[in-house]
Amino acid sequence: ARAAPQESSDNIQIPSRSVGLLIGKGGATIKKLQADSGARIAVKADKETTVNGILHTQVVLTGSDEAIDKVQTAIEALLGSNARS
Repeated sequence: ARAAPQESSDNIQIPSRSVGLLIGKGGATIKKLQADSGARIAVKADKETTVNGILHTQVVLTGSDEAIDKVQTAIEALLGSNARS
């Protein structure tokens, strides 16, 4: 039996108003991000903090370091144009 690759996790904060954009219609966007990267994405709706007066929600990314880097880049690209109101 082969050992499973080492998994790690990373917490990021995204503007709470962008959570719907991250999840997508019927979860389509978050499912695609997970499938494309191999990482798992967990939105922690109960873990909110205020950063510079803007409410942020914690998102936990789990997978290999490579998968986490890949999904984090994809999330930043997705939310980049929507990071400003």
